[in-house]
Amino acid sequence: MCSFSFPMELNAAKAAKLQCFSLFKHVSELFLSSVSTFFTGLSYLKLNVVLSLTMRVNKA
Repeated sequence: MCSFSFPMELNAAKAAKLQCFSLFKHVSELFLSSVSTFFTGLSYLKLNVVLSLTMRVNKA
């Protein structure tokens, strides 16, 4: 009985580790995508500010 339950416990621990790792991977991917989206939005904002400033300079 003991020799049979040990691999099952090992598998459960392995599965828990794998689940934790996949959750961490998912969270890190979400975090990275939100950071890249944020920086993309920031660069677009910067581009709009530069464009509006150059348009004002050209008008003046």
